[in-house]
Amino acid sequence: MTIRIVKKKRETSLENPFPGMRPWRKGISGAPSEKSRFRSSYLKRNKSIVSGTRRIRGARIVGHGGDAAIEVRGRTLAELFKGGAEGFTRVLTDPRKVRRRVVKEIRIEGERPEDLLVGWLSELLFQFETQGLLFRRFEILRLEQGRMEGLAEGERFDEARHGIRTLVKAPTYHGLQIEQRDGLWHARIVLDL
Repeated sequence: MTIRIVKKKRETSLENPFPGMRPWRKGISGAPSEKSRFRSSYLKRNKSIVSGTRRIRGARIVGHGGDAAIEVRGRTLAELFKGGAEGFTRVLTDPRKVRRRVVKEIRIEGERPEDLLVGWLSELLFQFETQGLLFRRFEILRLEQGRMEGLAEGERFDEARHGIRTLVKAPTYHGLQIEQRDGLWHARIVLDL
């Protein structure tokens, strides 16, 4: 007695791009539309920040209409500001490719913590747009009522190594609030893209 094994060849078509699954039938409720199938597979493949939700240490970047929002949390306001800067850098580029060669001291003045946060991120954007500086590491030296001092370490933008993910026009006050709950500081800041 001989046993013969026959392998069945998988076929794919535009009707059913996923072999081994039942083909979708039009008109059946619950069957994914062409648009939703494309979108879900696109989101799985795409590395873009604003296409989905991405967690970074104390920050999470989420899509906000045509813009991006950074949701940050920290045990202190200084941690909150540091997380906001790290999230901001993630929107611009991959911080793992940024070397620590230049240290920039940044001083911001403002009436409220919200003003300081927007000013801090605006200054980082200003440094990128005018000096071509990208930052990787941040340290908040002083944060008190109406004043903030911090350090940002990074290097000049190099087109060969630093891919720009998304260009940011400005951090905004839209829906911005800094609050303390459950022993942590929370903030959400929208970036105009």
